[in-house]
Amino acid sequence: MRILFVLKGLALVRHFDEVLARLADEHEIVLAPTKFGDDPLLPALLANHPNCTVLAHSPKRTEGLRAVAALRNARD
Repeated sequence: MRILFVLKGLALVRHFDEVLARLADEHEIVLAPTKFGDDPLLPALLANHPNCTVLAHSPKRTEGLRAVAALRNARD
């Protein structure tokens, strides 16, 4: 099972890193910060876990944004 955690920042993970690591032993954990850039790295316990990943960028800011903008402009 894949479990998504949406957090304001990755700094909050330090409060429950052991719980997330135990959960990641059985499931895939995806951490999605809403604030990107200046957040600290994950604790070592989670950074080295194979079932724990962090979204590097917001899905709404992908390269597909230009294609969508072109479609919207063509429609207008």
